[in-house]
Amino acid sequence: MLFVCNVFLVSSVFAQNSGNPWTFGVKAGMNLSNTTTDDYDPKVGFNIGGTVEYNLGHNFFLGSGLEFTTKGAKASMNYTDLDFVDGKYTGRIKNSLNLMYLQLPLTVGYRLPVSDNLNITFRAGGYVAYGLTIRGKCKYNGIVTEPDGEKRDWNFEIKYKSFDYANIKRFDFGLLGSVGVEFNKFSVNLGYEYGLRNLEGMPLENNPSYGQSGGYNSLDYNKSSKWKNMNATLSVGYKF
Repeated sequence: MLFVCNVFLVSSVFAQNSGNPWTFGVKAGMNLSNTTTDDYDPKVGFNIGGTVEYNLGHNFFLGSGLEFTTKGAKASMNYTDLDFVDGKYTGRIKNSLNLMYLQLPLTVGYRLPVSDNLNITFRAGGYVAYGLTIRGKCKYNGIVTEPDGEKRDWNFEIKYKSFDYANIKRFDFGLLGSVGVEFNKFSVNLGYEYGLRNLEGMPLENNPSYGQSGGYNSLDYNKSSKWKNMNATLSVGYKF
């Protein structure tokens, strides 16, 4: 605790020598998110929020803020004789999840001056995120062969409207890093986030949606997978 207090004391001294240590701003941009679960593909999303920086001196700074960001993934696969709750399923399954979070990042950054109005910035740190809502769907288009050999059409769509039904835990945390360019009050940042928490909920066979939508993992009935968020971001910012 004493060490932390000394760090902030020294930081305040540096900041006072260079004026107001706080800088506020806004940002918005696009995401390209995916998951560590097999068979899924990237999904396009967006991010928007406010930013705050605290000058530590000697070109170092702390960065944080609060943002609304989307994550998720999508997949489409063909199956033959897939083990199913009512027999064997043959056909196509399409799955898409859009996870919407309120996210708080915390980073340590370094600003490399290139000219009077141009800087290159480097940031590294972590984030915590709380899932606000979820939108997704799972489409089946195929045939189920029952144990007695009877075949029946299996064509319908299930919509996900809650984290519990999609078998996804609401709270997430992970690591992040970014590199950016600042010109006067404007900035462009390219970043990457990697979730450390496995967001997979209860085992699929114990999930109320198993056999109906299969939870988020309906493309992967026959093996255990882990859902960890991965997210590449490109954003434009403005400092007040």
